[in-house]
Amino acid sequence: MRNYLLTAPSWLLVIIYGVPFGAAMGILSTADGISATFALVGGLVVGAFFGAAMTYTTNAQRRSERRALGAVRQQDWNAARRAAARGAVPADPEVRAAAARLAMDQLNSLRRRRKLSVIVFGLNLVIAVVNLFVNASPWYAVLAICWTVGLAWQWCLPHRLRHRINLLTDDKHNV
Repeated sequence: MRNYLLTAPSWLLVIIYGVPFGAAMGILSTADGISATFALVGGLVVGAFFGAAMTYTTNAQRRSERRALGAVRQQDWNAARRAAARGAVPADPEVRAAAARLAMDQLNSLRRRRKLSVIVFGLNLVIAVVNLFVNASPWYAVLAICWTVGLAWQWCLPHRLRHRINLLTDDKHNV
């Protein structure tokens, strides 16, 4: 999540998430032959609901990430986030500790929603494969590949995060 999204007020997030979605829905509605006025009003309403729902679901993540970053200076937030996922271990012990907390928080979040994610990815993979055999459209093949990658990622990511946590909390880096 970008720094400005971490610190932005919720009402601004509703706009940031909702306007593009509402605009896309309005444009797609006019392509279906719906009047421009109805598409505009519908796009505004749908965009507002989508923006509010996205803000509601990301607020917990934002709070958790800000808590994990703790007292780290805002200029070092990107370094801590990057270190939580990949790259060199930061020399600054404060940034390294924040990166370890971020990685641990991501691992805990992944554990909490793992069953639901596997069910959703697996079910969508089955639907895509069935549709691929029924319609033989290349789009269903692309969807099947994407759902397969997402399902595999559910098994790979915890290992990567545990490895990162070990790197970030290893005593040889805490000199």
